[in-house]
Amino acid sequence: MSKAFVSSAISLLVDDEERPDVQWSTPVSTIIRDDFVLSDSSHDDACMGIYVQVPDTPKSVTRKLWYFLLSEPLRSKYQYSNVMYVVAVHMVESLTSGWFGDYIRQMIWEPLGMKDTYFGLNDTKQHGALDQLGKGYRWVEKDSEYAEVPWPAQPEGAGAGELESTALDYAAFLRCMIRQTGPISEKGHEELVKPRTITDDKPKPFHSHMLYALGWEVETYRGVTLIGHDGETSGFECKMLYLPRLDWGVVIFGHALEANRAQEVICSALVLNVPMQQRFDWEKHWKEGTSRFTLSLKHVCGEFFVAELLDVDTLNEYSTRAQFRLDARGAVSEFGVGFVEELEDLIWFRRIDGLEACVNG
Repeated sequence: MSKAFVSSAISLLVDDEERPDVQWSTPVSTIIRDDFVLSDSSHDDACMGIYVQVPDTPKSVTRKLWYFLLSEPLRSKYQYSNVMYVVAVHMVESLTSGWFGDYIRQMIWEPLGMKDTYFGLNDTKQHGALDQLGKGYRWVEKDSEYAEVPWPAQPEGAGAGELESTALDYAAFLRCMIRQTGPISEKGHEELVKPRTITDDKPKPFHSHMLYALGWEVETYRGVTLIGHDGETSGFECKMLYLPRLDWGVVIFGHALEANRAQEVICSALVLNVPMQQRFDWEKHWKEGTSRFTLSLKHVCGEFFVAELLDVDTLNEYSTRAQFRLDARGAVSEFGVGFVEELEDLIWFRRIDGLEACVNG
């Protein structure tokens, strides 16, 4: 749900008369020309977290995108991308010559009275609020009980997540969106929720197709417009939704993975007052998100391996292809993994002075 704040921050830059070259139609590559070169598609595995030797930053993630292969032609198919919001954060920081967290606090959170919202664990710690953080959980099937999940520190995913807040603070933000008040301008409000693309092939029963705006999803249910967005990170899931015509909204924070099931049921019953026989079966539906994982290799033959990935938080497992490339000395020079199912080629990482860098195939 942090994506809505990224879009709101950009709307303020668009409104800034001292930045006439920053418009909604301005190509990102003209703003951060040295960093944003996109010949290919991107995916969430581009982000290297705090557990690697050299963690990523919004700037380094942005620079990596040149190396990733297209899985679909540009603008030919809807593809959800967390990484592009990381790029947006880097763009804001480049324009403002400062940290995104400071900018959004000064320009949006403080005007709205959002005093319990922080941008990352370091920000939370600096404001003396670490002891106020709730605990996240995951369900352990074999033990039939919930297990605590460590708080996720993911600065490399800034913009796509990395935001700590409360339901009351988010309610203040929803009130701003519902009533179209400041600090966002009237034109900014219009642009933020203007649909840009269709995200689904088949709508849910009694709903329109889902449309994606700028950090917001827009649909209708029986003629009533619904605007909202979900959020997910290790051990937590959340949802915000508002109905402009009814001047009503809801924010739900869940302290467990798969909490979205309860959230959707609550929204269907409370917000939409949907009869039981007309409710969508959320047990058959889920959404993907970024996560931490471990990777182990099983040798097949020669330079070829099976990569077994284990989600650190959900303990879900899956396997994919992996391969090493050797240099003239017989030392490992590159490592490829089949992170993207739609691609025939692997995503390659090149060893550079003992470190790794993403390369194309």
